[in-house]
Amino acid sequence: MPLQQPDQPTNERPRQMGQFWTVLGTVVGLISLIALIELSPRLSASQESPFLAGDQVPSVVVSNDGYLRVTDVNIVCFAMDMKIAGNTFGFVMVGNGSPPQKKLAPTESYTVSCAPGRFIVAPTSAISQIEVGIVAYYRPWPFTFLQCRKFFRFVGQNDGTKLNWFKQPPNDTGKKFDDFVRQTGTQFP
Repeated sequence: MPLQQPDQPTNERPRQMGQFWTVLGTVVGLISLIALIELSPRLSASQESPFLAGDQVPSVVVSNDGYLRVTDVNIVCFAMDMKIAGNTFGFVMVGNGSPPQKKLAPTESYTVSCAPGRFIVAPTSAISQIEVGIVAYYRPWPFTFLQCRKFFRFVGQNDGTKLNWFKQPPNDTGKKFDDFVRQTGTQFP
């Protein structure tokens, strides 16, 4: 009867350690990704009454609803697709601004006038519709090498006595803005 060779010891421990580190790395990576998404800046916008009585265009409040601050904030307000006294107007830049030191900490907000001076001096009855777009440029902290932008859109509809403003999805607002910038050669951050 031939002699049996003793079983060769296997290296199970190093292989198990390699699997452990792979699983641990994957779990930590997923948790980090979820935390990054959850902590990312969330800008929101709401309309306010116009700065000037008699003006028809609202002011807009842009707020940081996220957990991290945003830096290098610049907000631009523009009107598009306006119907006033039977005339249709395309795209018009109407206002811009930045918060102090161009930063918005979590829960902070900044109000920008979409009508510096008197933008539309017309009776309410002459205005049938106005669309206002807002673009907020910002850099999310701590990733300040990234420049981001977010678009908002409000539509003003005349009910016969006043303009009622409704927040709408941005839809093609970004495309309209980009087309305007390209056609006019306007520079934005």
